[in-house]
Formats: sequence, C-alpha cells, structure tokens
Amino acid sequence: MHGYSLVLFRKGSSVARLYSIAVDGERRSEGLGRRLLADAEALAIRRKQRVLRLEVREDNLPAIRFYERRGYRLIGRYDRYYADRTDALRYEKQLLGDRSATAGSRRQRGA
Repeated sequence: MHGYSLVLFRKGSSVARLYSIAVDGERRSEGLGRRLLADAEALAIRRKQRVLRLEVREDNLPAIRFYERRGYRLIGRYDRYYADRTDALRYEKQLLGDRSATAGSRRQRGA
C-alpha cells in the first residue's frame, strides 16, 4: 500500500470529515496525496455532502500548505488535540451549494 484516505460520514449531516490521509514516505512528490484528496472530495460529492472538514497539526506546515493550495480554509482550532498536546487547526472546503450552509455549526473547543 502506498497511501490511503479515510472519510467519515454521519447520517443526517451534510458535512463529511477527512479523518486521515497518508502517503508512504518513499512515494511522496508523486502526486498521490493530491489524487487521494481529490478522490475523497469526489466521494463526498457523490454522497451529496456540502463540506469536507479536517484537522491538521498546527506544526505540520507542509500539510497546511497542501490543504490551503487545494481550497481549504481555516475555520478554527482545537487546543491540545493530539496525544502530545499539540493543537490542531480545523479546515474546511465547500463542495456543494451555498457557502453559508455551515455558518451556524462552527463551535470549537478552545477557540
């Protein structure tokens, strides 16, 4: 296996969550991460999800740049989110419909 992505869906919600995405270190720079993310977004769209959200370590600058270049925008943070107490930045990308569709659902821990 060279990489994977895991997308979570919740019944009754129009927001999907990119729970995890990973590429084998030896396969980086081959575009696999871009393809995995595009496939995750396409799956969410097929399932009629309006938004794809994710969390990323605030110290993972390459991943942050990766998501931002692909249209993800910062919507908040979770303090001490990871086991080592590093904060997580929350990102989302609008996939379908009205950009204000999630405006009322932006509560965050530690924001």
